[in-house]
Amino acid sequence: TADWIARCRRVLPRLRGADVVVSTASEISFGLAFWKALGMMQKPLVGILCGAVKYPIASEIRRRFVASLLKKFQPVLFADSELPEIERRFGLPSGLVSVGWFGVDDRFWTLPEKSVRREGVLAVGNDSRRDFLTLVEAAKFLPEIRFTIITRREKPRILPLNVEWRLGDWKEAPITDEGLRALYQQAACVVVPLEECIQPSGQ
Repeated sequence: TADWIARCRRVLPRLRGADVVVSTASEISFGLAFWKALGMMQKPLVGILCGAVKYPIASEIRRRFVASLLKKFQPVLFADSELPEIERRFGLPSGLVSVGWFGVDDRFWTLPEKSVRREGVLAVGNDSRRDFLTLVEAAKFLPEIRFTIITRREKPRILPLNVEWRLGDWKEAPITDEGLRALYQQAACVVVPLEECIQPSGQ
């Protein structure tokens, strides 16, 4: 969007001393690629993409424009589920897009040191492809089970009594990583409710 292109323009002066620029979001990757295409950024650019195929391409002009931007940086995907569609949709040569599998710090995200009573269902995430509304509907059929949903997504107006909806956000961190780890350790089950999509939401 124009907003992301403008935001990326503002950070260009701070990137002049870098050897390589690594962008960790699709919006930033395309925003920086736009300025790179105009010659305002000379540095090599690596862009980590997630969900680049979920946005509709309304016209052939837009498809060609996005394809031209993808050739201005080294695209890296979280997982390979989007790779065939990206290559097909944008006519990209095989090998241009890399896959860097999403990793987990298994020294931090561990089982509890002591045995704990694990109970309830936990669901965490902010991705637009998370289907929390279906999970809430399912919870109505299991009133004896506690459901905890942690997200910054908009809370439904009415929730069943067995569903707790808590604010969770990486940037604002209302729940610390340690606190979130404890919730995972105490849950009997973790659910990642997803809409049907090739985007790796919930990796």
